[in-house]
Amino acid sequence: MLFYDRIDSQATAIGSGTPVHPGVVTGVLITNCDTLERFNSKESNHRDHLSYIFCVDIDDVDDFATLQDATGFISLNHSTNSWCVVQAKSEGIPTIIGVNAILRSTKNAATEYKRTGTGNLPGASEDQATDGLDIFVGSKGAKTRLHDGELVTIDGTTGTIYRGPCAASRAPIPLAFDFIVEILADRLRADPGGFSYDAFLCSDAYSEKRNRIKGLLKLDAVESTLGQSGSGKPWRIPAIAGTVHTAEGVIKARMAGSRIRWDDELDELRIELSPNPLCGVGLLRTERLFRTTRELDDLRVIILGRAIFDDVERGRAYQNYAEFVEAEYFTLLSANRGGLSVVRTLCMPNNKLFSDHHGNAAFAARQGKSERRILDVVAANISESETFHGLRGIRLHMIDPRLAKSELRGYLRAISRVRACDRSQRFVLLLSMVTLTDEVRTFSDWLSEEAIKLNAEGFDVPFVELAIMIETMNAYVQIEDFTTIANQSCALTGFLFGGNDLTAATLNMNRADSVKSLIPKYRAIGLLGEDPFVRFDETVIRVIGRGARRIKAALGDSALIGVGGEQTADYKSIRALDRESAGWIDFVSTSPDRVIEHTVRGAFS
Repeated sequence: MLFYDRIDSQATAIGSGTPVHPGVVTGVLITNCDTLERFNSKESNHRDHLSYIFCVDIDDVDDFATLQDATGFISLNHSTNSWCVVQAKSEGIPTIIGVNAILRSTKNAATEYKRTGTGNLPGASEDQATDGLDIFVGSKGAKTRLHDGELVTIDGTTGTIYRGPCAASRAPIPLAFDFIVEILADRLRADPGGFSYDAFLCSDAYSEKRNRIKGLLKLDAVESTLGQSGSGKPWRIPAIAGTVHTAEGVIKARMAGSRIRWDDELDELRIELSPNPLCGVGLLRTERLFRTTRELDDLRVIILGRAIFDDVERGRAYQNYAEFVEAEYFTLLSANRGGLSVVRTLCMPNNKLFSDHHGNAAFAARQGKSERRILDVVAANISESETFHGLRGIRLHMIDPRLAKSELRGYLRAISRVRACDRSQRFVLLLSMVTLTDEVRTFSDWLSEEAIKLNAEGFDVPFVELAIMIETMNAYVQIEDFTTIANQSCALTGFLFGGNDLTAATLNMNRADSVKSLIPKYRAIGLLGEDPFVRFDETVIRVIGRGARRIKAALGDSALIGVGGEQTADYKSIRALDRESAGWIDFVSTSPDRVIEHTVRGAFS
């Protein structure tokens, strides 16, 4: 198959779950980050090429560093929208969720099981406890025990788990794109300002993979498919853009819909970018950029604020934050030559940043503060029982203007620098969790203040397009009021319907809880045909269509209207949205691998 890996052997499955991102991969099972460190310390020769499959039950931001280098991902959570599942899909990692299993942990006595076996960890002895996974097959009376360090294979297309390695055939189109993206990302990181989509031709990475790329692109089926990119059933939605947060994701999204071919005359790879100005980044998930301890700690210092940290400590954190935002945005947007770049302002849920699993003791020690005091402040002011309606997005900016202005300064400096070498790129700043028009007016005033300061410092700050996410009911009801917001530096002309939160608001279903309780029962009795957080429900599609028509009626052609969310990876969802919203929706945004599928195949018939 051109797009999906395939298991070649007749291997016996030991477990299964819900597939949410395709691909067949083999790696050692890792359920505990400490296990990975022990494995690397015992087997240093594995350090550069260890393939592992990361498995979690409850996840938070401290799992990012482990997940980003994983070959595959397993979540015991049934939600397609849990923190690490969204991360894995955006990074193109084969993923299975909802596995009927229990994690064994030597770090948490409450979940520790009887210690049997040692797994395959180097240096383990019979009396050592092992982390791992108990997979229940059928009833809970039958289970398969896996240990950390044991080889497993997962098929993210079928949702199947196998013990040990399985022979598999890689799908040629994703493999070719992976090679090309790796080469381009290497060039981007070396010189963001000088990056272009033909700058790789003299690179060592290109020379190393050149023949493999040529072999894949010259396959008859691949050559004919890429040659007909976008030639399937006609779309009335002009563009499918990427929901991304990495350099690789931006590059993959920008190349989708472009002409990728092997030039026989020059005997080299040719990338001819799509001329569609709405291709590129439909949603840059900025909360996903924070991975290292320093970046996360700076953010925690800002959120904890004066209750823990003095003015000097907080000032340093704000400065680091602004510099980090500028550097990251400059690198990522430099890859999106001539495309659409919708950048969402920080939307970090506090209960992920300060979860029960976060190493509070280590954080306190690094900062020289009392762990008890930090825990008290978190419990009193930060802990939330309901993530999605809490203190995130523009609400966080409203209560901390200094955070908002630090982020604005970083963003405006970054786009000014990118614009100096790419004036055709379209920059849109997206505000999330908006409920009140005054939230946006206040933010737009702050933006104007920062733009005026930066222009005085010699920066050429462009007029900024603002956008809001339509994900709360009041934002939907007051659409026309938002279209009037403008000042000398910016105007609100963009609207992105947030699939997950808008579905939750429309159906009044919690997207974490309902997937394990209400939705399965509603599907069983026929009130729902599909999980509405996987495939758009007809009611939500009608809400989006009517909202889009209201926006176009108010703003005309100047309006930019998009739809994001996990459902936009689903072909049938986009087809249904296309039929309901013909001529009103400008783009949809989904994970970069799915962008390629949709644009290369044009349409799945």
